[in-house]
Amino acid sequence: MEMTDAAFNEASALVRLDHPDYSDEEVHLATIRHRVGDEVFKRAYPDAHLGEA
Repeated sequence: MEMTDAAFNEASALVRLDHPDYSDEEVHLATIRHRVGDEVFKRAYPDAHLGEA
């Protein structure tokens, strides 16, 4: 589990570099979206917009 946490934290850091304007919640959600893919993410988080207007 520690390796998984480290990988998630690393991915989150990369999201934050690409999107410095994202809140902590948006970084968390964007990291999840990257991990599971757009289709699964949209079904699991239909109201998430991640900086979109």
